[in-house]
Amino acid sequence: MTVALQRHIHLSDSLGGTPEYAPTYKWAATNRVLVPNFTVEIDQSLTGDRYDFAIEASGVPVVHKDWYYELFLRADDTYSTEDYMDRLLGLAGKRLYLVDHQHIADGSDHTAYVKIVRMTKIGEIHVSDPGLQFYIASVWLSAMVSE
Repeated sequence: MTVALQRHIHLSDSLGGTPEYAPTYKWAATNRVLVPNFTVEIDQSLTGDRYDFAIEASGVPVVHKDWYYELFLRADDTYSTEDYMDRLLGLAGKRLYLVDHQHIADGSDHTAYVKIVRMTKIGEIHVSDPGLQFYIASVWLSAMVSE
């Protein structure tokens, strides 16, 4: 199967079954931003000597790939906009499974694309249309494993 840029991500606290084995919730998403996260400190002693510290593995700084997304929350044939908001709020602070935009087509095994993340923040959820049917929510996801 060919990997392609999809118009959605999968993000949930559980994985579905065959054939996809993907997180059970799909979200239309935009504004995907990679936020590299690593720990380095440089300090100075009383004598003026500088020293540094970094979290490393085998001498290489550990870099986690964290993500910022804007998710579209809109009613469809099955769920209302409020259902999507409640679903999103139910994921706040949890350890989650993520399949990013770059993955194979739905209906195929997504196992190789599943990442473990923790939702660390939900920003404001604001209305995007006058009919109150379309909302945008900002979410921050922190990778639990360095890549």
